[in-house]
Amino acid sequence: MTREQGPNEIQLRAQSTWEAFCEDLKSAGRQLIRADLPLEPIDAAEGLRYLSRMVRTGLERHVESADPAIAHLYPLSDERIKGFGGDNPDTRYFGAALSSDYTYRLSGDFRSCAHVSLMTTGFDDDGSYRVTGSLDSAAMPDSKTGPVEIEIGDGVSGDGRAGVSHRLPTTRDTQSLLVRCTFEDMAAKEGLRLALSRTDPGVAPVACRFDPIAKGLEETARFVRSTVESCASQSAGLRRRFNELPLQDPERIRKAGGDPNVYYYSAAWSVAEDEFLVIEIPTIPECTAWGLQINNLWTESLDYTQAPIHINKSTAETTPEGGVTIIVSEHDPGHPNWLRTMGHRSGTANLRLMGAKEPVAASLRVVQDAAAV
Repeated sequence: MTREQGPNEIQLRAQSTWEAFCEDLKSAGRQLIRADLPLEPIDAAEGLRYLSRMVRTGLERHVESADPAIAHLYPLSDERIKGFGGDNPDTRYFGAALSSDYTYRLSGDFRSCAHVSLMTTGFDDDGSYRVTGSLDSAAMPDSKTGPVEIEIGDGVSGDGRAGVSHRLPTTRDTQSLLVRCTFEDMAAKEGLRLALSRTDPGVAPVACRFDPIAKGLEETARFVRSTVESCASQSAGLRRRFNELPLQDPERIRKAGGDPNVYYYSAAWSVAEDEFLVIEIPTIPECTAWGLQINNLWTESLDYTQAPIHINKSTAETTPEGGVTIIVSEHDPGHPNWLRTMGHRSGTANLRLMGAKEPVAASLRVVQDAAAV
C-alpha cells in the first residue's frame, strides 16, 4: 500500500473480520456480572483467567487445529487448560478435527492409563454431541500390555491394514476425535504416548486460507460465549442447594459430550474458613476408576499442582466396608482424605464412577470440629 492508495479489498475484509471477532468476544464478559452468581474477589480473578483460557482453547480448536486435512492431536485439558467444566485432574483429554474423507492412524501407548475412552463425534441439529464411533479399555485389552495402533476412518472395520490393532469408525457426520485417558496417580501421566497421522494416499501440504480462518475466529467467539455461559449457568443452578451431591442426568451428560460409561455427580459446596465439610460415601461399588474433585465457581478444578484438591481409587483411604470419608476445608484436619479449599469459601465439585454397575449415594454435612468426624 502506497500513500496514494487506500487499503485493498482483502485488507478491509481482514480488518473487518478481526474487529467482528473482538466485538463478538466481548459479550462473554457478561457472565462476570450475573445477578445469580455473586463474586468474591478470588472468583472475579479466576473468572477473568477462565475467559482467557477459553479464548486459548477456542483458538486451538477452531483456528489452529480446525482443518481435518492436517492430522493434529491437541490437549483439551491439562494442569492449566481447564477444558469445558468439571475437568478431571486424573484425566488427560485430547481432541482432533476429523473428516470421513480421510483415514487416520492413532498410535498410542496406554499402559499407564487406568481407563481409556476414544470417541468420534459429530453434532445433532440441536447442538448436542452425536457419537459416531467408540472404543474403550474393555474393547482394547492389549492396550494394557503394549502400544496399539488404531485406524480411524469411514469403513475401516474391514479393510485389514497391516499393523492395525483396532479400528474406530467415522461417518459422514463425524467432525472430531475425543480421547480421554484416566490415571490412578499423577506420575503415571508421564507414561502416556500418543501420535495421530493420516494414512490415506496423496497427503499433500495444506495452505492457510482466508475463509476457514475467518470462520474459525467466528466459531471461537461463539465457543467462548456458549461454554462460559453454560458453565456459569450450571454453577448458578447448583448453588440453589449447597452441600448436596446428586447424580446428574446421564442423557444430559451424553449430549454435552460426556462418557456414557461414567456415573457423574455435581455439587455446589460452601464451607467457612474454620469449618469442615464432610463427604461420606458408605460403599463404593466395583469400578474401573473413581474420583472426587473440588472446583471453583467456574467449574474449573482447583490447582492440583499446589495442593490436594482431588482423591481417587488409588489414593483414598477406605473404610473396612469399602466406603470413604472425605474432608474439605481450608486447614489440614489431620485426616488422610483431606481436600484443601485454597482460599475459596464456596465452589463446585464432581464425583465420577467409571465402569461401575450401579451408582452410589453420598451424604454431605458441615461440622465445626474435625475431631467429631
